[in-house]
Amino acid sequence: MSGDPINEKSLKILRETLGVEVSGKRRGYRNRYVAKGGTPEQSICADLVEVGLMRVAASDDSVRRDEVAYHATQTGREVIASQSPR
Repeated sequence: MSGDPINEKSLKILRETLGVEVSGKRRGYRNRYVAKGGTPEQSICADLVEVGLMRVAASDDSVRRDEVAYHATQTGREVIASQSPR
C-alpha cells in the first residue's frame, strides 16, 4: 500500500460511497462506489479494503466487466461520521 490510506482522496471516496457531504448537510443515503479497474480511484478503494474501511461488493448486472463495486464497512462509516460536522 502506498502511504496513509486515510488521506483526503480516500475520505472523498468514502464520502461519495455513502452520499455524505463534507458540510454535513447530507448525512448519507447510499453505500456503493463503482471504480473502473486500473484507475487511481480503484487503487484507493483497494487500499481502503486492505485496511478494513471498504469491502468488495458482490457483482451484479449494473457493474461492467472492467469495473469493481465497493461498499463502506461499518468502520468506514464511523471514520466518515467522525470527520463530519455535528
